[in-house]
Amino acid sequence: DLSATIVFSEQDPLGHAVESMSFAVSVQPDMVRVLFRGVPAAHWRERLESMPELRPRPLAPPPDGMIMASANLGMSVKEAWAFLGEMGAPLSAGQWEDWSTLPEEGPPGLAHFLTVLTGDLGPSVGFSVRRVDLNAVLPMPELALAFEASGDAVSEAYAALPPFPQGNRIEQEGWPRVDPETGRAWLPMFDGPVLEPTAAPYGSGLLLSSSRTLAEEILAADPQLLGGTAPIQGNLHLRVRPAECVAAAVGVGRLLAEYNLLRGHDAASFEEAAAEWMASASRLREAAFTASWQDGELTGDLRIESVRY
Repeated sequence: DLSATIVFSEQDPLGHAVESMSFAVSVQPDMVRVLFRGVPAAHWRERLESMPELRPRPLAPPPDGMIMASANLGMSVKEAWAFLGEMGAPLSAGQWEDWSTLPEEGPPGLAHFLTVLTGDLGPSVGFSVRRVDLNAVLPMPELALAFEASGDAVSEAYAALPPFPQGNRIEQEGWPRVDPETGRAWLPMFDGPVLEPTAAPYGSGLLLSSSRTLAEEILAADPQLLGGTAPIQGNLHLRVRPAECVAAAVGVGRLLAEYNLLRGHDAASFEEAAAEWMASASRLREAAFTASWQDGELTGDLRIESVRY
């Protein structure tokens, strides 16, 4: 085991962002665990402390996937977007307002669909990469988000969607459609349900998926997952299943190699390399990371679990 504390000066590369950081590493037969605690520089600390709602909170579980994340900053999605922009991310409240405003002409499009539905949801949001669809025109990751919601936030979000126009399919593209019986909303696309962004009630919140097919699969498996299990406490939680991620990457690489689109590999050499990658990844069960902001400090807990034979 190992522990240490690092104090940064203003001249250090990280000194403008961090005053000090301490960490402890523990190595066990089937797990490596790293605990850390950091004190941000004064100007960052003042910004974070100006948000009293930013403290460890329950993180709703995301839909199952090979990559899963949950976040809770104690504010709605729209407020979190603006807050992250103020913290230096390339986001802005004005950008959100532009997307959520219905254009004078033409369909509202994907950005309007997403911002109108999710702006007032939260504070907890779960995100997952389910898998990669290798049967699409191009390999596409299948994404799903689960939003916590309070009161009438979901029904109010649906009410804000523009009415679906009459006409042919070309004229309807980019306009959201709502099924009143199931409460599902989606954007019709030429490629059909596989690539149609879809929203649906999910427990006490809302499910948002990159595919209508995926949304139906998740809802059939566990329509009440959101809020149904004991949540982790924190502000951010990330889980990765290395073997599944490598398998997905190998699937994409195999397609590229078969058509000589992968630099440095043909189909045979790629299979040889992929076998090594898969063998290495199979030794790892899962990697998980939780971060929290509390009492002027940022704390983190990283766990990497291996497979015991």
